[in-house]
Amino acid sequence: MKHNDLKLMQYNRTLHFKNNSVNKGDFCIYQKLPDSSRLHVMSLAWLSLPAEPTTHLKFDWTEDYSFVWSETGVLAPGVMFKASQVWKADLTKANHVGFRRKDDTYTFEWKDLIPRTVFAIDQDNSIPMSDLSVGMGMSGSGVFATQAQPQSVSVFVPHPEYWIVFGDYKKGVVLDFSEMKNVKNISFPESIYSLEVTLNKDNTWSVKPDSSV
Repeated sequence: MKHNDLKLMQYNRTLHFKNNSVNKGDFCIYQKLPDSSRLHVMSLAWLSLPAEPTTHLKFDWTEDYSFVWSETGVLAPGVMFKASQVWKADLTKANHVGFRRKDDTYTFEWKDLIPRTVFAIDQDNSIPMSDLSVGMGMSGSGVFATQAQPQSVSVFVPHPEYWIVFGDYKKGVVLDFSEMKNVKNISFPESIYSLEVTLNKDNTWSVKPDSSV
């Protein structure tokens, strides 16, 4: 069986969003990593959809990981990360890739497994400075990214921590936490896989288990 055809154990999550505010905007779900600034890892607007007042939206995803890369130029807040490759990853079966230039493009290549607590992307000396970014995705969309560099290794510790925000947040954009207001951490209680999230008239958040389940 090829690495890229792995059947991964999937953890389904659902989030039902209702916009009870008077504002139109983008409802965005993103993730954070512990010590992300020290590791030079940036969060992306992972899942995002526009919502008019009174709009109901549904987001579904699975906690399955992937390796991703993009030709971003210098990675900075506001830059769009659009994955050129998405390779399924798994801590126990496929947690280590190389990243290099091959002919006229760039590509991942599989490497031997490493300790089963992290994902790693090895970048060789064919990788230029400040042109590319590598990262991790979940459920097929980019979640985290860091600037690719020659002769370097990017390491990611899987730790799903979900956050929500409402405003102008297009999917794939690098987020600037210093500019973000009214964010909220959301967590799924044990054995709860579906949540209802409401943006209230006073722009506060309400989160509760999905009553329809």
